[in-house]
Amino acid sequence: MNTNMVRLRKDTAPGRPEFAADCRTRHRQKEMKMEWIKCSEKMPEDRSGVLLWDADIEEVISGHYSHKTQLFYHHGHLIENEITHWCMPPQPPDGG
Repeated sequence: MNTNMVRLRKDTAPGRPEFAADCRTRHRQKEMKMEWIKCSEKMPEDRSGVLLWDADIEEVISGHYSHKTQLFYHHGHLIENEITHWCMPPQPPDGG
């Protein structure tokens, strides 16, 4: 049996916290119909609040893109890490 396959199964086995977290994330993305857009294909509207994929830390963060500077910002601070994808945030819940 291929040892890479064994390692992959071990790393993604049900019961491991990482597996559960990954399943929850995928489920939420399907529910919200999140569509990640490659920055190489299209940039967000100027100063529109979006979700960003920070490839350096492998996390989703919030921020906006400035057409003037052609850079991403988070709470007014320049994001120096590599942002590879973005998507619109989900709609707020109904009712309140």
